[in-house]
Amino acid sequence: GAIVESSAGRIAFELPNPPSIFKDLQNRELWQGFQAAQTTFCFDGRAFQKRAEVRRVHLRRRPFIQGGMRLVYGMLLEDGARAPHEATSWMCGKRLFRDVLQGNAGFQAHSAFCRSTAVAQHFAKKFRAITTKRGKRLDIGFVQCSLYSPVGGAGEGGYHFCGEKWLRGHFVKLNSNAGFVNEHEFGEHSAIAQAFSHFTFDKSRGELMVVDLQGVCGGDGND
Repeated sequence: GAIVESSAGRIAFELPNPPSIFKDLQNRELWQGFQAAQTTFCFDGRAFQKRAEVRRVHLRRRPFIQGGMRLVYGMLLEDGARAPHEATSWMCGKRLFRDVLQGNAGFQAHSAFCRSTAVAQHFAKKFRAITTKRGKRLDIGFVQCSLYSPVGGAGEGGYHFCGEKWLRGHFVKLNSNAGFVNEHEFGEHSAIAQAFSHFTFDKSRGELMVVDLQGVCGGDGND
């Protein structure tokens, strides 16, 4: 592992190696488990709908990687905890830096990420439909992102976080919300990503643009 220094404190990381992360589930020094309300958002083009259910979640105590705003942890739901060695069980839990270093920010601070994903999913469905209609289906998609909120007793030490499926493969950033466009890697995939961002701006009549597109590129440039 590694220790990262920040102005607010120190964060200890573990190695980003799935076989090492998703094991020893009974080791309380490595894993934390608690009851959480799983809230999933859907966007229909005008408003958000949400549904919730209580789930048992398991998260690694140390993150394995960091982004610009959040830390990423190995995660399992109760079903996945029965077969933690299987890649289909693997998930990622994402917490804000400020939550880890300064205290839990609460539901609204995390729901923004889930709502953004719901908006992206809405436009991706439209994008796939229109490209299919024109004879060249482009399979851009977004993994489901849910918000988890602690509902167990104070003794469990739960916290708010976002969770989603673990994406396997080479992770690449195709554009950003600060003007970056990837012109050097995965050229055809990048062109599709830029077209999709423009599509969201056009179809929303200039109200929004879906950017910061990143993930795993596959297929022949259409996936």
